[in-house]
Amino acid sequence: KVPDRYKVMVKYFAVLRMLDGRSVSTVNGDVCNISVFLNFINSSTLSDISVITASEFKNHLDKKGYAESTKNSIWSDASVFIERMNGFDEITLKNPFLGNPFESKQLIDKKYIPVSVAKQLDKVFMKDEIGLTIKTIYWLLRLIPSRISEIIGMNIDCVKSFDDHFCIFIPTWKQNGGYKEPIMRVIHIEDKGMGGYLLALIREQ
Repeated sequence: KVPDRYKVMVKYFAVLRMLDGRSVSTVNGDVCNISVFLNFINSSTLSDISVITASEFKNHLDKKGYAESTKNSIWSDASVFIERMNGFDEITLKNPFLGNPFESKQLIDKKYIPVSVAKQLDKVFMKDEIGLTIKTIYWLLRLIPSRISEIIGMNIDCVKSFDDHFCIFIPTWKQNGGYKEPIMRVIHIEDKGMGGYLLALIREQ
C-alpha cells in the first residue's frame, strides 16, 4: 500500500528498524502505519511537509474513525519515519509530528479480573483434581506475568539452584529482534510459601 514513489525509501527504513533490533512483525506494523501517512501526502513531497500538513493529517485521521490508540500509533510512526529518513537521498526533512495529539493505549481497570474472582480461581487451581500440567501453567502465569507462549516454551530443566534460592528460566522472543533463539528471562524465587508451592509443581511436572 506504500505509494510507488516512496517504496525504496520505506524499504531502507524497514531494514534500519530491523538493524535497531525491532522484530519483523513490529516493522511490518510500522510500515502499514507509514503507508497511511504517505498515501495522505502522495500529491506533495516529503520535503514540503509543515505544521499545516500535520494539522490536516490530524483531521484526516479523526475523520477515518480509527481508535485513539491506532491514531497515536500512526502519528508516532510517521514522526519516527521522518526523523530516521532525514538526509536520505540528500533530502532534508522537517518533522512537524513531534508532539502526538492522540492518547496512547491505556490499561483499563475494568478489563482486569476482579480480585474476588481471582481468589476463587486460585482456590480451584489448588485442587488435586486439576491436571498437573494445567495447574503448573496456571500458577506460572499467576505468579510470574508472562505470555502463554513463553510458559509453554520453557525447558524441562528450567529450575537451577543459586546461593540460598532458586532461579526459574523463562524464554522470551518478544524483545529480541525477531531472532529464532530466545533470550532467557531469569526469575529469582525462594523455596517457601507460594514460591515453594510453584517450585514443587515444576519439579513434579
